Amino acid sequence: MHAQMQTAPVDPAEISDFNDLAGSAGPEHVRSRIHAALAQADAAAIAAPVADTLSEGPPSPPEAQSPPAADSTGSKKKRGRPKRAAAGDSLYMLDAGGVWFLEPGEDGEPGPKRWICAPLEVAAKTRDAKNEGWGRLLNWKDPDGHAHTWAAPSYLLIGDGRDFARELVGRGLELAPGSNAIKRLLAYVMTEPAEVRARSLPTPGWFGRQYVLPTGEVFGSGQEPIVYQHAGGVAVPYGMAGDWKARVAPLCRGNSRLLLAVSAMFSGPLLRLVGLEGGGFHLVGDSSSGKSTALRVAASVAGSPAGYVREWRATANALEGVAVLHNDTTLILDEISQVDGQQAGEVVYMLANGAGKSRANRAGEARSVATWLVQTLSAGEVTLGQHMAQAGKQIRAGQMVRLADIPADAGTGLGGFEDLHGTETPDAFATDLRMRSEENFGTVWRPWLDYIAGTRAETLILHLRDAVAAFKRDVAPEKANGQVSRVAARFALAGAAGELATLAGLTGWKPGEARRAAMRCFGDWLQLRGGAENGEHIALLSQVRAFFESHGESRFDPLRDEGMLPNSSGRAVINRAGFVRHDLAHGLQYLVLPEVFRTELCRNFGNAASAAKWLTAAKWLSPGSDRPTQRIRVPKMGGASVWLYVFNASAVHGAGGYPTDVPNPSEPSEPCPF
Repeated sequence: MHAQMQTAPVDPAEISDFNDLAGSAGPEHVRSRIHAALAQADAAAIAAPVADTLSEGPPSPPEAQSPPAADSTGSKKKRGRPKRAAAGDSLYMLDAGGVWFLEPGEDGEPGPKRWICAPLEVAAKTRDAKNEGWGRLLNWKDPDGHAHTWAAPSYLLIGDGRDFARELVGRGLELAPGSNAIKRLLAYVMTEPAEVRARSLPTPGWFGRQYVLPTGEVFGSGQEPIVYQHAGGVAVPYGMAGDWKARVAPLCRGNSRLLLAVSAMFSGPLLRLVGLEGGGFHLVGDSSSGKSTALRVAASVAGSPAGYVREWRATANALEGVAVLHNDTTLILDEISQVDGQQAGEVVYMLANGAGKSRANRAGEARSVATWLVQTLSAGEVTLGQHMAQAGKQIRAGQMVRLADIPADAGTGLGGFEDLHGTETPDAFATDLRMRSEENFGTVWRPWLDYIAGTRAETLILHLRDAVAAFKRDVAPEKANGQVSRVAARFALAGAAGELATLAGLTGWKPGEARRAAMRCFGDWLQLRGGAENGEHIALLSQVRAFFESHGESRFDPLRDEGMLPNSSGRAVINRAGFVRHDLAHGLQYLVLPEVFRTELCRNFGNAASAAKWLTAAKWLSPGSDRPTQRIRVPKMGGASVWLYVFNASAVHGAGGYPTDVPNPSEPSEPCPF
């Protein structure tokens, strides 16, 4: 047998290479030293560019002084526990002092640590209803100690991360200087394990029976946590101050426009529950009639009027983003004349229909279209139709249905008010309302969302639908057009919402006040519209009446050879539209040439035959025995008999075709469910 050789210990000072080290400590020790050296070199390469600029940060307190912090699900997370990063053997650590990058040391031990940012917790991983749109739910505090939560989209973590870091810093997270701090922040957020899952929403509003505000607050209960995930830069107008119920709500009583505006604010989140389409109300009237005041009072239900009320002065693309932010609530827009008249009608369609433009990505593929459901509360000195007409556009019946014009003047000599509650003048009352709304706002909005999200869905929906049906039976004429019924449903829901908010103890109004105000405003809308008939019908009558009012004296040549009219003054008729005569049976009549009837009176209505039928039904047009025209001899046209459209001037300039009978809003046919 051979004796086993004994290796004598080697003095460390005499070790000159790995052979000596292997002979002294063994090959395993050599292997560990090599791996540690390689890891340290990798870490040094990452940290070298900013090693001298990174702040060492505040000192980490002892473990005993670092209490465990609860995440959003209530679980406890130990502070000071190293967290391994994605590459190499570098480590990240979260403690009370912040997030740290630990450079690898020898023998696998952590080396020097570099401060990255203030404490930032990755509480959960988020994804949308389709298991797409992933993100990270982050929690932190700003320097004043205010807590912040943000569901950051994962796509912001790709690239240099500057947009991601900019959003965090803007929200108060303290971050070390230098680009490497941003890279390390990205690596920490991307690699931090988060076992909790949360469902993210790209838009605020309803998700099942839960309601999410843009602030991240969630009302109602569900199977898993819900968060609002966005890319940042969103203005949140849902603040709170004072006591809205005590200081603002009492002044709305007795004022139909204020009651309707506030009730419309409450009804925004109810549209989806009842299944109603988007649309809204437009208060129209002269300057200083109180319409803008009504908008600000309505806005104060949810938040500060200064932040909540927006202007119509925006492009259609910009209003898409605004509509998404107000999904499942009421969007308030002031001064409709500020939007381009050429685009106004299409913008109204877009807001009410709840879908933005279809766009393509860089590859030419269709991008997802922004969607929303909003109720619009608007104001202006002109109606939507008048604003479009000034730009040479004809309003369509669908646009009239989607934005209902309500006279801002309540008809009592007090502008938009009926009860000044002891104030001397309407101006003084409006000033008082504005001041109160600016000082008292938002205090009933969260209780309202909590109330409707916490009420059993089936019961709430049943009561709302019954209230809408009862309202329509009381106010809509028996043979009302379907367009009128659709608008009546919107007024009905506003009245029901006001009654429900009163039942919830949020307004202090008497039962029935909100509903009566909605009925009163509906009647005023119906009269301003011109009746309960088809919208195209009413628009045609309005256009024809405007034509005769503008050209009845200048473009119609008198027929006087048969003694039907007094002698003419001898004036020349330029751009003749037809003739005028006095018929013994029907009085003054306009005889319109066929081409003028088709191109001017029926402009934008397409089918002249259908237009003639509507005008005949309204008794404006006197047809022949088998056609809408009559054959009349015209001396100035060589004595020939010409086919002409015969209009009765008394009907055109009177109230023909415009029924004004509106049910009395104080006498409902049956009790309201509320």
